[in-house]
Amino acid sequence: MLVLSMVMGFGGAFLSLAMSKSIAKRSTGAQVITQPRSEVERWLLATVQRQAQAAGIGMPEVAIYQSPDMNAFATGMSKNSSLVAVSTGLLNSMTREEVEAVLAHEISHAANGDMTTLTLVQGVTNTFVYFLPRAGRRHRHRHVAASGGTGAGRPTSDRHGHAVRAGHPGHHHRALVQPLP
Repeated sequence: MLVLSMVMGFGGAFLSLAMSKSIAKRSTGAQVITQPRSEVERWLLATVQRQAQAAGIGMPEVAIYQSPDMNAFATGMSKNSSLVAVSTGLLNSMTREEVEAVLAHEISHAANGDMTTLTLVQGVTNTFVYFLPRAGRRHRHRHVAASGGTGAGRPTSDRHGHAVRAGHPGHHHRALVQPLP
């Protein structure tokens, strides 16, 4: 049961990591810059490229998404296959020096493998989420079976092996019916 929980937990986490770039682009509406159309886009691509080289990683995809919030993120399967995205709110509200610092922070996430580390943590968490309820249920079933119960909260026999049945609904007594063979 633990092995199956690990397969499900880590499998789900790594599947999410593998899909993270496409999910992020779709959910934010981020537009990847393939050909810069403005001075800001040229500067953004050049800055990310310079920082990625300095960090020793492959060039990430660079994207901009429409949002008044000041935000940026990095995601992707590996440090050499990542995405760095910034919001229009961030680009419009910060100086280039400030944006460069934010980009350096996001590049450091990719270079340090933070996405993979968080995926491993998520895999462990998922494993427990799958395993613990099933282990508790399995333990309860063993306990009920060992005590001669039905699993419905009412034992079918008392400690002497005599069959019992529940009283009328709403009553909390048990009546002896007949000894078990």
